[in-house]
Amino acid sequence: GVAPTLAYYDSSNNQLPGAPMQAGSYTAVVSFAGSADYAAASVGTSFTISQATPTLTVTAASGNYNGQPYTGSYTIAGVVPGVDDMPGPGLEGVAPTLTYYGSGNNPLPGAPTLGGTYTVVATFVGSTDYISVSALTSFTITSVPLDLEDPGNQSSNEAEVVSLALNATGGGSTLVFGANDLPGGLSIDSST
Repeated sequence: GVAPTLAYYDSSNNQLPGAPMQAGSYTAVVSFAGSADYAAASVGTSFTISQATPTLTVTAASGNYNGQPYTGSYTIAGVVPGVDDMPGPGLEGVAPTLTYYGSGNNPLPGAPTLGGTYTVVATFVGSTDYISVSALTSFTITSVPLDLEDPGNQSSNEAEVVSLALNATGGGSTLVFGANDLPGGLSIDSST
């Protein structure tokens, strides 16, 4: 007997070397060349392989203010077992991006460093076989309270230079001392 043949064509009517595996629109055509008893015939049908939805995960740890940026991280995975289903840094050559938002949903130029509550959004723009997706999470950078030691009562004679040690802890990085509304003739040198 004469066996029928099966051929696949892409949306531009180019014959494929085998069954399609990527997202797109295709046509399958079964052809019978004919025999002594039967006439030649063929029939085709169109079908679509839809883009799949990847799994995108974003994380960001909360913590105390330390002057350093608090960055998020992400992983993305596809749906094909043994091919792209293990979480990694990209999918089909496309890596997600991270965008940080502060209060009022205002975008930030980069990872935040100051105390506050933030949101980080991971965005995957899509690829040949996967649709675009995004994921978000919130995190908090806790401000470390500033503790200024009380220098105690001080006294000095008029026109006498006074050196007073002020000590502070917490509050983050470099501290600068200053004073407002001091009596006439009294000033503070923040550099010493």
